[in-house]
Amino acid sequence: GSILDRNGEPLAQDTVTYKLVAILDPSVTPENAETPKHVVDPEKTADVLSQYIDMEKSEIYSILTKDAFQVEFGKAGRDFSYEQKKQIDALKLPGITFVRESKRSYPNGILASHLIGFASLNQEDPKNHKLVGQMGIEASLNEYLEGKNGKIKYESDRWGIILPTSGAVVDEPENGHEVYLTIDRKIQTFLEEAMNEVNLEYEPVEMMGLVADAKTGAILAMAQRPTFNPNTREGIEENWQNIIVETAYEPGSTFKFVPIAAAIEEGVFNENEKYLSGQFKVEGSKPIYDHNDDGWGEITYAEGIQRSSNVAMANLVKKMGTDTFRNYLDYFKFGMPTGIGLADEASGVIQYRWPRDQYATSYGQGTSATALQMIQTMPAITNEG
Repeated sequence: GSILDRNGEPLAQDTVTYKLVAILDPSVTPENAETPKHVVDPEKTADVLSQYIDMEKSEIYSILTKDAFQVEFGKAGRDFSYEQKKQIDALKLPGITFVRESKRSYPNGILASHLIGFASLNQEDPKNHKLVGQMGIEASLNEYLEGKNGKIKYESDRWGIILPTSGAVVDEPENGHEVYLTIDRKIQTFLEEAMNEVNLEYEPVEMMGLVADAKTGAILAMAQRPTFNPNTREGIEENWQNIIVETAYEPGSTFKFVPIAAAIEEGVFNENEKYLSGQFKVEGSKPIYDHNDDGWGEITYAEGIQRSSNVAMANLVKKMGTDTFRNYLDYFKFGMPTGIGLADEASGVIQYRWPRDQYATSYGQGTSATALQMIQTMPAITNEG
């Protein structure tokens, strides 16, 4: 099944490729057959094939002279297009044939690669190669995306010709389901381009970007750096994880909208009320300071918010009470997974045992959250609660 964006644009889909094989066993050629179905001249076959595949003639000859029923040609013999297959078929080399295979294709390259993930052929069972999701949506929704092979059962002679008395039994194949994401490919492209610019200029160790619908919370774009190309797997060794979902961090001042929203809801926020910035005393612990240490003197809470004052946040928590503020952390669903359905989702940790932790949480220190948790709380603000 294909993975599509909200508008039906493909993000992941199956494409057909062909694998080159050579049949060596003479028993596959029926008696008195005009055209042999096995390799009869390994040297000539090797010479011709070396002009079409990335292998030396000697390597091909070595494979064609093995004591085996059928042989393959490793990486050089896979992923042929239909046009390449036609070219080799036209050579009419005895015993040289192709096996049709499915390959997962990602037409947009790195676009949302850690979210989409990738699927690859299961190599554990050589008789039943099938695409299996290895990470991201491909892995978490593999049971829906995966189709079911059909099969036919019949009696035949040694050359595979169905006997006239055989009643063939057919089990029809089933296609995998299509999966629609809330991702919008155009918005995702804008996000990826913006992140490329930032990455080029500042070379951050890691970077996360999310876009959500302000009314519904639907994720419209999700990207990270480092990233990788799911078609080639290039870059995946730098970061296998979807850090937006799997990594919790101290959100810092971006967390301050939580105590502000809670204080407004509790009726203890007055933007014109003044407080003394710079320092907030915590009983039995060292004080909390504003980021410039000295603060700005006596200012209003409105100005304190504009200046990203830690002391303003601590004062708001004191006004509403630390137990009340703790309840709001639960209302906003911090400390618990969002349930997005991707593997290894982190829940973050709310450090709330000691008084200083309770106040420090108001400005995003001590307590950890994921980027996904942070953005899922935003629509509660932008959507008027």
